[in-house]
Amino acid sequence: EQGVFKYNGSSWTLTSLVGMDVHALTSYNGTIYAGTWGLGVFKSEDNGTTWLPINNGLGYILTVQSLAVNTNGEIFVGTAGGGMFKSSNNGASFTKLSCGYELIWALGVTSNNTLFAGSYGDGLYRSTNGGTTFEKVSLNVPYIYSIVVDASSRVYVTSWASGVFVSEDNGATWTSMGMGGAGVSSLMVSNNAK
Repeated sequence: EQGVFKYNGSSWTLTSLVGMDVHALTSYNGTIYAGTWGLGVFKSEDNGTTWLPINNGLGYILTVQSLAVNTNGEIFVGTAGGGMFKSSNNGASFTKLSCGYELIWALGVTSNNTLFAGSYGDGLYRSTNGGTTFEKVSLNVPYIYSIVVDASSRVYVTSWASGVFVSEDNGATWTSMGMGGAGVSSLMVSNNAK
C-alpha cells in the first residue's frame, strides 16, 4: 500500500507512484503499467520516474486486481466488481469486455495471444480473439488466484483451495500439480521449465 518500488542492483527506492495499493504490474515495449486498488491504472514511460493515470473508459470501478498485455500491445485490465476492460491504444481509452463474470482476479496471455481470465468465484475464462468473445474453461475450480504462462505457452493457474494446475494445449485440458488445500496465491515459472 506504499506504491511502486524499483531495484537498482543494490537497493530499492520508491518511484513517484506513492501511497497507492498496487495489485498488478506489467510492461510492454518499455512502458510500465500499474493497477491500483481504488485509483485505476497508471503508466510510466520513463522507468517509473513519472506516472500518468490512464482510466478513460474504466468508469467508476477502479479496483484493479490484474493486468496483462498481449504481443499486439493491447492492455487488459481485470477489476474486482467491474469485470474486464481492454485498450488498443496504449491506454488512451478502455472498452468494457463481456467476459461473463465481474470479479476478475487474474489474467494471463500466451504467445499466440490467447487470453485467460481467472475469476474470484466463477472459474476460468478464455478468449482466442482479443477479448471479443469468451468461453468458460473446463476447469472445475471457482477461485483462480494467479495465471502464469511459460516460454512454451503452458498455462499454469493457482487457486484458493484446489492447488495448482497446468494446461499444455491452450486450456483444452488441465492436469493437477498438487498443493490442494494450500491456498496458493501466486506462482513463478522458471524460463528453463520443462
